[in-house]
Amino acid sequence: ILVDWLVEVQENFELNHETLYLAVKLVDTYLSIRQVPKENLQLVGAASLFVACKFDERCPPLIEDFLYICDDAYRRTEFLEMERTLLKTIGFDIGMPLSYRFLRRYAKCARASMETLTMARYILEMSLMEYEFIKYRESKIASACLLLAMKMKNAGEWSSTLEYYTGYTDKDISGLVRELNAMIACPPKQLTTIRSKYSHSVFYEVAKVPALSEEALTS
Repeated sequence: ILVDWLVEVQENFELNHETLYLAVKLVDTYLSIRQVPKENLQLVGAASLFVACKFDERCPPLIEDFLYICDDAYRRTEFLEMERTLLKTIGFDIGMPLSYRFLRRYAKCARASMETLTMARYILEMSLMEYEFIKYRESKIASACLLLAMKMKNAGEWSSTLEYYTGYTDKDISGLVRELNAMIACPPKQLTTIRSKYSHSVFYEVAKVPALSEEALTS
């Protein structure tokens, strides 16, 4: 639910995709270290996005904008204290590897079309909502999303060039590709922000592409 909300805020503020991925990474890192009461999860998410904006955006939104999107549920002092606590907890380490950056590089190496890259971006963004994918390396999940997108768009094979730049063979990521395909086949019904976003014509309506059959997966 928190990631779905962060995607909605990213859309409303017209933020970079890198900002969203960094914010989710900050949330995951913080929650892996500290226990947070349910009523403060939105505060953690908003503070993480605020920090990510400062790192990635040329013109980041103001703190007042973040207080507004939280329906004024938190005071300015609470928000700033959460930002300080977040940064201290993660050791001020914001330069984290992000799956989105890996995906862009790999797609460039593969000379993938914008439609194939958008398909991969949709799969990758959907994976942010599933906790089971947090255990995978950022480079591995980016590779698997690209391979699944290539299969869904009939955009060629996993080449030796991709093996070289990603460090993975298609066999290395086949299990993860299968998991991602199952995720696309059964998306969470209540959380629709990402699917709505990628159903738009500007994103080639990739969210409307059906998951692959078992036969197509193994071919």
